[in-house]
Amino acid sequence: MSSRLAVAFCVGIACAGCGTAQTKADGFIKAGDGFAAEGRNYAAAIQYLNAIKQTPNSSSAYRKLGLAHLAAGDAGAAYRSFTKAVDLDPADIEPRLDAARLLLRAGLDDLAQVRAEQVLEREPENLDAQLIAARALAELRQTDEALARLSLATDTRKEARVLVAIAEIKDRANDTAGAERAFMDAVAADPNLVEARTTYAAFLLEADRVEEAETQLKHAYDTAPDDELTNRALAAIYLATDRPDLAEAFLQRAADRGAQTLHSSLALADFYGSQGRYDEAKAALTRMARAESADAAAAQVRLAALEYASGSREEGRRLLARVIKRHPTPEALALEERFNEAEGQN
Repeated sequence: MSSRLAVAFCVGIACAGCGTAQTKADGFIKAGDGFAAEGRNYAAAIQYLNAIKQTPNSSSAYRKLGLAHLAAGDAGAAYRSFTKAVDLDPADIEPRLDAARLLLRAGLDDLAQVRAEQVLEREPENLDAQLIAARALAELRQTDEALARLSLATDTRKEARVLVAIAEIKDRANDTAGAERAFMDAVAADPNLVEARTTYAAFLLEADRVEEAETQLKHAYDTAPDDELTNRALAAIYLATDRPDLAEAFLQRAADRGAQTLHSSLALADFYGSQGRYDEAKAALTRMARAESADAAAAQVRLAALEYASGSREEGRRLLARVIKRHPTPEALALEERFNEAEGQN
């Protein structure tokens, strides 16, 4: 074989290998996406890790892994994955935004602002980055600067999301009248934006304007009947006003979602328990304990408490010991302490 043919042959083999690796990675990503849609976050993470093994330099795979970790409740692993994605592809703004949101949620406002500003250096008009930067500035008590940034954005965009952020920042600064005007402007700008309705409802509820808050949430429900936050908020209003019969349907609807961000299945089980419907609470917790979700360990702890309280102390102890062995959460350790106190072991 000539040297030229030999080189061509080797290059062909190498390309075929790359194609096979990418094909396998695509298959793992597709499987992971399917698991993520079902709320099976641990299974999704495994598939994304398999994809990364095939294509170690894939920024998008690391971002998906970060989102799976975040949905599973592991913020540290999520941030590490987002950071790796940024390192692999500095031009990809999405993992930077994901990292910024995570930092803001964790109260690391100065770092969140840095991440948002990094995005704005590449895309000065990026609205998500503007919102994150402004909210971070507000948390850092730079209210005027935050509002100035958002006022400029809303002048050019008239975006309802910007108006919601302005309302929240003004409310935090005790400008109640200004906050309400911004909330009303947000609802007028986009009547179908669930975020505008739900945040305005929370503002109204804080002021004990329950009927007005309920009206806003009903409008949000009409727009997005499957939205988890809307259903949870309606349930909360009905529970707070001693109307549990109305709350149940909304809790069930929120809990029907495969992928949840508000622990709605746990809330439904807690609701059953508060109503003395222990068999339904136990059934709901058992389903959760067997699921691959961030709330599985919490469900197992509650299930252990139910078993113990109903007289099955040995079973309650057994379930709790299993949780502590795998996930020694503060909640699990606190329950063990209560068991010990009840049995005079302290």
